[in-house]
This record gives sequence, C-alpha cells and structure tokens, in this order.
Amino acid sequence: MKKYLSIAANECDTYLDYALFTLVAIYILRASPFEIGVLGACYSLPVFVLSRMVGRYVDYCKVDIFRSLMFLACIVITPFIASVDSIYYLYLLLLIKISCRVGLTVSMVKLNKNEYETKSFYEITGYITNLARISVPIIVVSANEYYGIWSIIVLSTTFSMLGLCCSLFNIKKVDTLNIKKAHVDTVSVDAKLIIINNRTIKMLVFLFIFASISLFFSNDMLSLFFKELTDEPTSVGLIISFLGLGGIIGTKLSSYFLDKISIIQCYICSLLINGVAFFAMGIVNNSLVSVVGCYLIVSVMGVSAGMSFVIMKTGLRTLVDFEHLGSVTGYIQKVASIVAVSLPVIGGVVAGQIGIQPTFLITSSMMFLVCIYAFIKLKLKPQSVQLLTSNS
Repeated sequence: MKKYLSIAANECDTYLDYALFTLVAIYILRASPFEIGVLGACYSLPVFVLSRMVGRYVDYCKVDIFRSLMFLACIVITPFIASVDSIYYLYLLLLIKISCRVGLTVSMVKLNKNEYETKSFYEITGYITNLARISVPIIVVSANEYYGIWSIIVLSTTFSMLGLCCSLFNIKKVDTLNIKKAHVDTVSVDAKLIIINNRTIKMLVFLFIFASISLFFSNDMLSLFFKELTDEPTSVGLIISFLGLGGIIGTKLSSYFLDKISIIQCYICSLLINGVAFFAMGIVNNSLVSVVGCYLIVSVMGVSAGMSFVIMKTGLRTLVDFEHLGSVTGYIQKVASIVAVSLPVIGGVVAGQIGIQPTFLITSSMMFLVCIYAFIKLKLKPQSVQLLTSNS
C-alpha cells in the first residue's frame, strides 16, 4: 500500500506542476507560442540528460532511499515558484523539478518486484495517474482563483511530504550493495543489447519514439488553443482533467486488449485513436463543435494516453529481466527525449507561422503514417511479433 501512496503522491504533484507552470506561463507571464514550446522542451531536457544514468543507478541502489531524496528536493524547490517574474526563471525551476521527476518516474518500475503482479500493478498505477489528472488540475485552478499561488505551493509541498513519508517507511534494513564499475558497464551494454536483440521490444520502442515525435510537435499547443477558444484560466485544468477521464477508460481498455492481441497491435490501436482525435481537433470550429465537444475530443486523446502507458510499461516488465528493467527504461526514455526536447520548440514556431490547428493536422498525419508502417511490418514479418501471453 505504501508504494501506491508514494506513486499517487508523485503523480498528483506531477499534474499539479503541469497545471501550475502552464498557468503561470500563459496567464501571468503572457508567454508566446514559441516560449510555450520552450517550456515544453524543458519537460524533456532533464529526461534526455538524466534518465539513462538514473536507470542504471536504480537497478542496484536502495530505491526507497533514492525516492525519499527526490521528494525532499521537490519540497525544497517548490516555494521559489511564488517569486517568478521572468519566463527564464520559470524555465530554471521547471528544469530542477523535472529532474526530480525523472528520478521518481524511472525508479517507479523497481517498485514492481513481483512479475506476477505486473498487470495489476500497472493497471492500478494507471488509475492513480488518471485520477490525479482529473482532480488535481481543477483543484489547482480553483485554489489559484480563490486563495492565490501560495495555496498551490502548500498543496504541492503536502504531496511531496506524503511521498517522502511513504518512501521512508518503506525502507528495509538491508546491507548496501557493493557496486563495481564493471557491473555498471555491463548493465549499460545489456540495456542496448536487450532492445536490439528482441524484435518485439525494438518495434515497441520504435512506435514509442515516433509517436513521441508527432505528439510533442503539438501537444503543448492545446493550452493555447483553448485560451483562444475560451480565454479562461480554468481551461488549463479542464484539459488535463479530461485527459485523465479518458485515461481511465484507456487503462481499462488496455487491460482487456492485452489478453486478446499482441503488444504491438495494442500500441497501434492507441496511436490510431490519438490520430483520429488530433485530426478532429484540427478541423473543429464554432459552427461544428461546441467548447464541450472540444473537451470531449481531448478525452479521446486521454484514452490513447491511458492505453499507451499500460501497454508500454506492462510490455517492458514482461519482456525485460527485473535486474535490467531500470536501465532499459532509462535508456528508452533518453532516446525518446531527444525528439521531445526539440519538437515542442519546432511546433511552437510552426504554430506561430501557420496557426495552432494546422499543427494538430500535421500531428495526426504523422501518427497515421507510423501506424501504416507498423501494420506493414506486421504483415511482412508476423513472426517478429511475440504475444504478451507467451512471455508471461
């Protein structure tokens, strides 16, 4: 139970941060599309720099002590958000907090020690994540409107303190592992070899990376789209909440589909759903769909996100040995973050030149192309796809 409370604390604070930083950037600092794109890149830069190193480290460290330190760092840095007066200062604070998030997110996979609990573990984690998406942003926006930014800072600190306490209470008295550099190097090599030598993992990583290319291109533009549509700060919270609402449905759907079809087929389904949603967002206008309809389209994006999370995490846990799981997870996140750092900035520039909605259509087109490529690969080499049930 303590590990789930620790995960819940991190997820709640994650979406609190996303809503808070977006709110400050758009409605207080009046950031431009390009600056919002840079803000999106700041979410990915620490992942690129730190995820592989953190992944290698958590494979043989005391995970709960490590997580305790990450939560403590979040507690220390959060109050500085109240004094933000520049977009560059906001970038700096976000980079520090996301660095802590990298440690907490990558180390989460090491909390699932029992492989037989993998499906239920990630299903529960998926529900926790999406419930946090639904509730936290609305609380953030309401708290900011009625009580000011300090109320959000107190809430963030409370979540971090909860995570700190859960991690501290979960520490077991075991001898410190004797870590040798040779072992570290072996883990690093294994992470790359595991991905290269397993066709299912290689295809899964390919889909994940190219889905990230299309997603990060315009994902951060959703907030600006709704600002133009409603000009209400509450839209920031509602976007994330509707993503969470769809995510709960996606979590349940992924649990069902993983028993019926292969990992790769499941992931293709999630990308198709997202492609349709972004296409719809790219063509809507006031005469076609109301504001409520736009939020419902966002919830469809959440369905895809919920499916992708469970499929990716369950697939890796099933296909990768537990002792290398942190390294492989960190390595994949580092590779994916290369595009995640640059694409939000590029998307911001493109949105500034041709408009926000055309970027949604570009995103949709890229996702459909990835799905077509993956489908062709499955037809040409069906033997390369391993069913999840055969690896259980």
